[in-house]
Amino acid sequence: MSEKLLASSGLKHAIVRTMLVYGIVHDMSRSNIILWVKKSLEDRNAIKVVNDQWRTPTLADDLAKGCALIAQKQVEGVWHISGKDLLTPYDMAIATANFFELDKSLIEEVDGSIFTQPAKRPA
Repeated sequence: MSEKLLASSGLKHAIVRTMLVYGIVHDMSRSNIILWVKKSLEDRNAIKVVNDQWRTPTLADDLAKGCALIAQKQVEGVWHISGKDLLTPYDMAIATANFFELDKSLIEEVDGSIFTQPAKRPA
């Protein structure tokens, strides 16, 4: 609704859409799936991660560069900025464990039906 309102305002604008942003947070004021998996496995906590939802994870630095480029070029319209890889959260968790050499046996592969989420997710 906010995009429609902006588009009909007559103002020069650019709308950026993204998905599942991750990256390092220097003051650790926020978390993301990569940091959550890393910390959970470092603390030796077992985690359940869904395998039936797909994402194109977006590195925060890449998103920032894309937004800066849109602003510098003063382009208008709707822009989709995301990573190139199509992964499930489970795939991301395994990749995180492998990258940081953490125990991936603590990661349980589950489907999304075990979680109650306010927003409906497509099968």
